[in-house]
Amino acid sequence: MSAREPLAFPVNTFDRPPRQSKSERLISPFVTTGKRKGFSGLAEVHGVLVVAPLAAIPLATLLRDHLVEIVKANVVRDKRAQIGQKLLKHVMSPQFRNPIEEVVRLSSELQEMITDEAKAHYRIWERRWNSYQRIRWDSSQIAANVQTVLEGKEARSITHPKHQPLELPAPSLRKLSAKVRS
Repeated sequence: MSAREPLAFPVNTFDRPPRQSKSERLISPFVTTGKRKGFSGLAEVHGVLVVAPLAAIPLATLLRDHLVEIVKANVVRDKRAQIGQKLLKHVMSPQFRNPIEEVVRLSSELQEMITDEAKAHYRIWERRWNSYQRIRWDSSQIAANVQTVLEGKEARSITHPKHQPLELPAPSLRKLSAKVRS
């Protein structure tokens, strides 16, 4: 899907169960990983909130808290629909939308940062592993040369073998290590 194409949803995506009347409908966010030009984590499509996964938790928390308050206050059905419409209007207002979009942006940046950090850690671990392997090899070669000299023979020059790759226990780290090397 290109960035210019609108989000395409299956025909029945926004249908509600038929037993609910218009005044009984709840606000149900549609969580999507879809991207389109201008979608920054929160939108309204045909009266349905469309939200990016990174904004789903804050939005769900707000909606859940709202429903709990309505139930506690024993609000009648007609009033619930009015309150729901006001809540939807608030959710789409800049006072709510801007912080939610900021949550999406910051969460995306944090995901990138953690990936970069993992790659950096792997590179450091690989350098450290290679250094330990070289120390081990050099030490064994020095010991072998000392033994050779004690036997009256001439010491050999120390050559360095190719290091064995760092073995990582988790498959996900192996995949990351392949990405780091590329």
